Amino acid sequence: MNFLTLDIETSNLNADFGFVITVVCKPYNDKNLKVFRIDDYKGFEKARYNDKPLIKDVREYLGKFDGIITYNGRNFDLPFLRSQLICYGFEPMKDMFHVDVYFITKYRLRLHNNKLNSLIHFLNTYRGGKKKLEEKTYINSLYYRKAITGNKSGIDELVKHCKKDVLALEQCYDLLKPEVRSLKKSYF
Repeated sequence: MNFLTLDIETSNLNADFGFVITVVCKPYNDKNLKVFRIDDYKGFEKARYNDKPLIKDVREYLGKFDGIITYNGRNFDLPFLRSQLICYGFEPMKDMFHVDVYFITKYRLRLHNNKLNSLIHFLNTYRGGKKKLEEKTYINSLYYRKAITGNKSGIDELVKHCKKDVLALEQCYDLLKPEVRSLKKSYF
């Protein structure tokens, strides 16, 4: 089975008020990253909120995989993408296997909180000098404001953040894989 890690950044936490700015995917155990950014699409200058062509391309790309690995994707990334697919009248995604590392962290570990950054720090601290995991970045609020208004440097920062997240997510998944008890197909 071929899996990929995925992270998205949006202009709002709710799809009825927001749009997707970027989606970064990394096929599992592959060095290449696939980046979708709203400013790469024709018509961006006229309608900086129009993520329809991006959503179409993401749907097509994800359809090549059997499964997806996310961090809180069950609660945010996937419902947001699903909302946009419905909004634009696209066919739903095929059912895919889904591993949400957030729920492994929440229910199989006991950390002071369940944020990806806390998991990374935990795994980096207690691994006895083994290879460090990719550090998560923080998005400066100024860059986020720039990104949601279509500023290229702001979008660049969000893309950089997403890239680090998918790299760190894959590394965390590799270490937590023994905690995955079963795989279920998730309706997208």
